[in-house]
Amino acid sequence: MERRLVGCFLVDAGLRVSPKVDAGVELLWVSTRIEGEKPIRTTFVLGVGQLRPWDHLGFFLRAGMGISFAGNGLYSPIGRRLAPPFTTNALGLTYGTGWIVGWNRRRALQINATHHVAAIGELRTTSG
Repeated sequence: MERRLVGCFLVDAGLRVSPKVDAGVELLWVSTRIEGEKPIRTTFVLGVGQLRPWDHLGFFLRAGMGISFAGNGLYSPIGRRLAPPFTTNALGLTYGTGWIVGWNRRRALQINATHHVAAIGELRTTSG
């Protein structure tokens, strides 16, 4: 089975809880294509936390949990018509690590590697 990433977009915002802990919200939109099918869009809305084991170094560990939406879009009776399958809710999880390359009291730039997982219970396909 061939999978191909079509596109993704990530936005993160948070605040410092203590010198070693940050908390925030993450929004990730990703689109993948499997074996020539139409792209499957998945959106993650997650609460995340970061831990810096050494407050004088930039290394951190991060984890988060929230909700994700997978499918063709959110169905609304007053919105545009959507082709099946409609969006299904899923448990969204993330974990990873990274490095803060520059920070001050207000802003920080981070380089990170994360893994996002959507645990879908049931997804109705176009064939039923």
